[in-house]
Amino acid sequence: MSCSRVKITGKQMLIGDGVRAAILMCVTFALAAVLGLITAGINFIIGSQSVTGRLSSVYEGLPDIVRIAACVLLLAATALIIFPFKVGRSAWFLSPALGIRRRYSRIMYWFKPSKALRSTLYVTALGLIKAFWAVIFLSPGLFLFGGTVYSAVTDNYELNLLIAVCGGSFLLLLVGVGFFSVMVQRYFLVIPILVNDPQISFAKAVKLSGKLMDGSCIRTARMKWSFFLWFVSCLLILPAIYVIPYYRQTCACCQADLMPGAAARKALNAIK
Repeated sequence: MSCSRVKITGKQMLIGDGVRAAILMCVTFALAAVLGLITAGINFIIGSQSVTGRLSSVYEGLPDIVRIAACVLLLAATALIIFPFKVGRSAWFLSPALGIRRRYSRIMYWFKPSKALRSTLYVTALGLIKAFWAVIFLSPGLFLFGGTVYSAVTDNYELNLLIAVCGGSFLLLLVGVGFFSVMVQRYFLVIPILVNDPQISFAKAVKLSGKLMDGSCIRTARMKWSFFLWFVSCLLILPAIYVIPYYRQTCACCQADLMPGAAARKALNAIK
């Protein structure tokens, strides 16, 4: 299936569900905002003079310990809410691409305690892997650019040399972004595989995703990059509430196209 065909299919699958998809995106933003406000509020309370004074009367370093402990607990609670919702949202978008009716139970399923913990560990591990590859591919360009700027500030650089080195570091960074965007497509199917088989281990999901993505990483990266101007337009013309669901549904169509159809349908139907 070509990228243009995937886009058309994604747009067609949103017909009749555009409002629900937009609401889903709004819920995502609302959850992040509420959890952020709660974190800021608790930090403000702990940092208030009265609370800090009482804690300091017990032990001088207790305010800092309480603040760190509260931040860790809030971070864990946020992950246990946001990450399962992310997996459930993927299941919701993936369902029609596999010929299955959308149901909100696909989302709520991942808030069960065991599934919430599992999905949180999955998304966290996946994020760490992507962060590792980001460091590998982006650090040369960033270090060269940072070193050039630092040297320009501390030493006297000729303007032509400064422009040349900055241009070279920018090109190196662009090359790194290109390689990174292709490399991370090997993990494009990890979350859909988890959705289809909630009992699969993370290592097996990563291995299977890499196998299924062989020969398709560049095509998938190109499909995602084709949305660049769409997202830029969110700042000027089109609302993000329209573009993001369209992007998510297009990715879901691409994922369904890359996954084994019969096995995926059977596994997804087993989730109630």
